[in-house]
Amino acid sequence: LPGFGFHKAMSARRELLRILGELIARQHDDSKKTTDALAILKEQVDNGSLTMEELKDSIIEMLFSAYHGMSSLCCSTFLELARHPEVLEKLADGLEHANLLQ
Repeated sequence: LPGFGFHKAMSARRELLRILGELIARQHDDSKKTTDALAILKEQVDNGSLTMEELKDSIIEMLFSAYHGMSSLCCSTFLELARHPEVLEKLADGLEHANLLQ
């Protein structure tokens, strides 16, 4: 139903898939060969191991897993700093000494 969170999420996913399709087509039209993740996955589509939809899903998964991995790392870091105030104090001293706390 329009207006609900799930509808908004699915609309955003459709837009993201459209943009990914354009990027993949642009990458495919590029004459120079690259060895980035997209090129490697595109080879899998070309040889029939992946469908284009699976390629797009893989790219979305990589994007969001990186995001969640970083947020998880930040949460773990803050948790450990809270558990070890002496380390937090050393970190703050180092940042202050480097003029990074203002």
